[in-house]
Amino acid sequence: MTIILCDISALEFWRFDRAAKHRRCAYGGALRKNSASFIKPDKKQLESLRANGFSFLSEPIHVLVPDASLRPKDARIRCHVRPKQLPRDSFMRISEDVFVCRAELGFIQRASGQSLARQVLDGLELCGTYRRPVGGRPTVYQVKPVTSFAELASYAAKAGGIHGAVLARQALRYCMDGSESPMESILVVLFCFPVRLGGYGFPLPVLNFRMDATDLAKNATGKSGFRCDLFWPDAKLVVEYDGREHHGELDRRSSDGSRHAALVGMGFEVVRITSENVRNDKEFDAIARSIAKRLNLRMRPTKRDWSAKRDQLRSDILPWPIPLS
Repeated sequence: MTIILCDISALEFWRFDRAAKHRRCAYGGALRKNSASFIKPDKKQLESLRANGFSFLSEPIHVLVPDASLRPKDARIRCHVRPKQLPRDSFMRISEDVFVCRAELGFIQRASGQSLARQVLDGLELCGTYRRPVGGRPTVYQVKPVTSFAELASYAAKAGGIHGAVLARQALRYCMDGSESPMESILVVLFCFPVRLGGYGFPLPVLNFRMDATDLAKNATGKSGFRCDLFWPDAKLVVEYDGREHHGELDRRSSDGSRHAALVGMGFEVVRITSENVRNDKEFDAIARSIAKRLNLRMRPTKRDWSAKRDQLRSDILPWPIPLS
């Protein structure tokens, strides 16, 4: 029996801690389309999968099959027909008879099943150093990225006409390396999505940019450098989310008055955003407009239906729990 985890289940695998141990496993793309080892997944195979270390997967479990005849009539299993052409090394063997689609392929497969905003959030997470909740495990921080923006873009370019590839490439316009928390990723979407989609149309920032401290700042703070959540170099503008849910020993960085003063003394403008600001659409709008002035941008969300699109975008990506501080 051969099972290939795909789509949501593949991303859940890469999101789960245990995925790290499989990074050294070899990728492989030699699975034959009509291999006799493929059988129709059923209750027995599902229970075996869960009993062998995959109980964290949500249902329905998404698997890749050679053809539509292998789709079972079981609500707990959702089968996707394998494309005729896939880039080489699209699968990773994770046990004797279980494969998983590489994260880049899972990203593409997911694109047609969710909104562009959520697709961008998936991309930022895969290229970032946090993992969202899965299998009852809460969000974890300070972990190695699953992949990189360059690898996502390269695979998407080679994916050609695979279902979801076009949508995935659209999402990559707003993806980058370096996000360290779900909120940083959410801020990228809210700030940088185009006006027609309910965003503010800001240029993409640099995420968690590290700048060296001046001698004066070093003496004042005892730090050799500072990392900034969102940074626009041309405007020398730093935006930081004041939250306690990430950064480990850097949890207090946004509330450190001496650090704030040091950055200002170095010639940077610093804007703080709290969870309350994000929850309150009016407060967030006021902050966004002040940032636009600092970026020397004319605010263009003047279309009649922009407020409705903004509300739709917010409702799409803000159901996630946001820490109070």
